[in-house]
Amino acid sequence: MQNLKPEISIVIPAHNEEKYITRTIRSLQEQDFSGAYEIIVVDNASSDATASVAIAAGARVVHAAQKGVCYARQAGTEAAQSRIIVSTDADTTFPTHWLSNIAAAFAQNEHVVAASGSFSFTPPPRWSVWFSKTIFRVVALLFQLRETVAYAPACNFAFTAAAWRAVGGYNTKLTQGGDEYDLLRKLKKEGRVIFLPNHVVTTSSRRLQYGLLYNMIVTLGLYYIVEYLLSRLLGKSFLGGYPAYREEEISRRTAFVRSAMVVVGLFVFWRVCSSSLEFAHAHQLGLRALRIHRG
Repeated sequence: MQNLKPEISIVIPAHNEEKYITRTIRSLQEQDFSGAYEIIVVDNASSDATASVAIAAGARVVHAAQKGVCYARQAGTEAAQSRIIVSTDADTTFPTHWLSNIAAAFAQNEHVVAASGSFSFTPPPRWSVWFSKTIFRVVALLFQLRETVAYAPACNFAFTAAAWRAVGGYNTKLTQGGDEYDLLRKLKKEGRVIFLPNHVVTTSSRRLQYGLLYNMIVTLGLYYIVEYLLSRLLGKSFLGGYPAYREEEISRRTAFVRSAMVVVGLFVFWRVCSSSLEFAHAHQLGLRALRIHRG
């Protein structure tokens, strides 16, 4: 796998992932893909043994001193030697045919510049099964109807190195969404982006430990959507990347997280009520003025 020029490069950003990275690398080494491929782990300012564990497992390690997932993916992709780059995460595992599927997708159509799949969580909280299936059913439907890919998860996204270079690589100023929404948006201008409905990876559910409400409001709403939009508008990060999630850190964060959720929930409720009252008051004033004018 390492002696020939690789056909595929798998880029894995890793910040303090010594507990997960070996399993991810082993899963990649068990692929049935007959071509040459390289596994690049990007040690992203880790303070643990991520780099040495990855090397021992058989991966190539590059370093990104600037903390942030987009910096890490940028460094790893720049170091890649192949025509096809595959983006994934350090807590993800893959079916044995994963790389073969990717190679076939690009071989079948020369106009394809990127191919996206989906993911499932393990162990899956009950609500997460519905959540992920709903997202990717919508993505699949939009691709069938309009041949457009609405979302490409960074843990299961492949693209050509030429197209990636043509769009200027990752936007490292976008701490959240720069490796998903923004890269997808730019690659669509370079050629055809496809969605593979049966191309599924399995990723850790550790980020879901705080429950559905937290993930909808804070992780998705605040850190992904609001941060992404504001970063694009301002040209720099507004909130910064969401904090790393490790099982041993969950218990000591629980009190803070629950408190933050209550504060956010109350703020949203207050704003909705205030806006409704303001609208109702303005509507009443408008009706009153109309009566006076007609009278």
